[in-house]
Parts: sequence; C-alpha cells; structure tokens
Amino acid sequence: MLEIQCVSKSFDKTAALSEVSFSVAKEEIVAILGPSGCGKSTLLNIIAGLMTAEDGTVCFDGKPITDIPPHQRNFGLMFQDYALFPHRDVFGNVAFGLQQQSLPLTTIQQKVTTILKKVGLTNYSHRDVNTLSGGEQQRVALARALAPQPRLLMLDEPLGSLDRPLREHLLSELSQILRALHQTAIYVTHDQEEAFTIADRIIIMRSGKIKQVGTPNEIYTHPASEYVARFLGMTNIISATPERQNGEIGVQLPAAGWHPLTNFHKQPSGGHAPVSVLLRPTGAIISPQGNLLGKVTGVSFRGSSIRLQLQPKQSPPLIFELPTPDELPQVGTQIRLKLPPDAVTWLPKGNA
Repeated sequence: MLEIQCVSKSFDKTAALSEVSFSVAKEEIVAILGPSGCGKSTLLNIIAGLMTAEDGTVCFDGKPITDIPPHQRNFGLMFQDYALFPHRDVFGNVAFGLQQQSLPLTTIQQKVTTILKKVGLTNYSHRDVNTLSGGEQQRVALARALAPQPRLLMLDEPLGSLDRPLREHLLSELSQILRALHQTAIYVTHDQEEAFTIADRIIIMRSGKIKQVGTPNEIYTHPASEYVARFLGMTNIISATPERQNGEIGVQLPAAGWHPLTNFHKQPSGGHAPVSVLLRPTGAIISPQGNLLGKVTGVSFRGSSIRLQLQPKQSPPLIFELPTPDELPQVGTQIRLKLPPDAVTWLPKGNA
C-alpha cells in the first residue's frame, strides 16, 4: 500500500535520513522505533507531505505522491500534544476534517457519533475539550484523525505525554480500535514496549538508518546486532568462540556448560572467530544442573518475578528476570542458572 524507496534528507549537511526503504501493507500497523534524533519524525513528515525528501520516492497504491500536497493525500495525523482546537467542543474538533470535505451536516453528525462511540466517548459531543482528562483528550484527537477515514493514519509519539499506567491502558484500547476499523497505520515511538504491544511489524532506526525490520517476535528472539539488543534492554552480551560438539555448533558459557547456538551461521572465513552472544534475560531458571555459574551480586523482589544480578568469572555482570523461587537467592552465594536453547543467541560483531 505504502512504499518508501531510498529516501534521504539532510539538515545543515547532517544526514537525518539515509536511503531509507520499507513498505506498509493494507491494514498493517507498523511501528517506527528508535531513540530521539534518529529520524523517525522527519520520515513521518516526508510521508505526510509536510517535508520534502532530497532523494528517493514515496509511493501509495503504486503511484508516486511526492507532488501531491498534504491535504490531498487523505492521510491522518495524530501528534503527542494532540493540538485540539480549544475554542471548539468535542463535536467541533472531531467534525473538523469532515467539514473540510464539505459533507452534508447530517452525514457529519452520523460519522462523528459513530467514531465517538468507537473511541468510548458516547455523549461527549458538547463537552469543552479544556475540561477533559489527558486520556479523554487523547481519544478526541484519535477520533478527529479517524473520522475522515484516512487511507493511512500516522501517530507521532501519541502517548508520550501521559503517565505510565494511563499510557498502558490507552495503548491496549488504541490497538483494539485500529484493528476493529481495519486501519492502516504507522506508529512512531521511542518506547519499545509500545512498539511491541501495538505493531504487526517494527522498524528499528538509528542515526537516520534502518537497523532491523521484523515482527515483534522476530526482533526479540533474533536481534540483528548488538545495538538492537542493547536498545531493547538486553545487555547480557558476552564474547565466546563457537565450537562443534556432537555435530552441533555452540559456545562455552562463563564458568559452566556448553550451549548450542541454534541460529549460528558459519563465518565466511571458514573458521570460528570469537562472536558476540546474547543471553536473553527472561526464560532462565535456578537449577543445580544449570549451564551458567556465577555469584549473586543483587536481588530485587518484584512479586511474581525477581531481578537477579549475576557475576560469572571472566564475564561482565549479567541481569536476569526469573520466576520468583520459594527461597530467594542470597547476595554473595554461588548459583547456577539453566538457560533454554532459545535464550542464547548469536549476534553479528559490532554496534552498527
């Protein structure tokens, strides 16, 4: 449906985007995830037509739209600050885009009533937007963006100004609404939890470049680089040399057992030089037969789970999220953790 082809953009000779390419299918929700300054909002503005790319093309339904002005693209936009019209009530805000289409009043009233029901704001038509809570304002902004039935909805950090409990609640609602309406959407965020919750596919960016594209499960289980793993909060990265045992390629974990690398691809040199290995922080359990040995240097109780810091010999400290055991491990004791096969992943060397 939407295709971005080798789009580049610079500001004062600094590259904001460098040959960015990806596509969005009909009814798909794609999250663009990355830190501040990575080019996410610039990319969104180029798609919306609010900014012009220096190179590359933006196509929709197979046709370039670079020369089509923003108001003729029928794309919806929703920003972090919502930008509601303070002099209009809820009805006036939601009806704005429909009024620009010169629709009959009865049609506008019907569409506004329908979309307010979809976002859980029935009977809010005549409310003053200045008296609404943050969550209610967010829904009005969403209703306004959805009312004209945009071909593509773009959301730029739409929950960034809300506190975490409200953000988590509205994120679930937002996902349900978009899918119920079969809405094609691009969701821009720096929060991986938001991206993983709402998206069918995630695009991870860094310094104006795409670093990985995949489903949430693909990116979590097989991050494409050390940068992606660390950005997602997975910092248990060690250096190890792959070796073969019983026909399988694996690595020796610190001070403990050998572990297979199910996703390892033989290096072009034919040898097995040291590689970076990610030990996923979840999935491990405390076990006397475990294949990872270390000293407990920190334990944090979190109800159904504990956050455990482990210090193996000749390795940086490692952090694990474990199911809460019957007896909490004591700081200073040696323990073994058992890692399932899919919890150990080979990563390409470097942070690029």
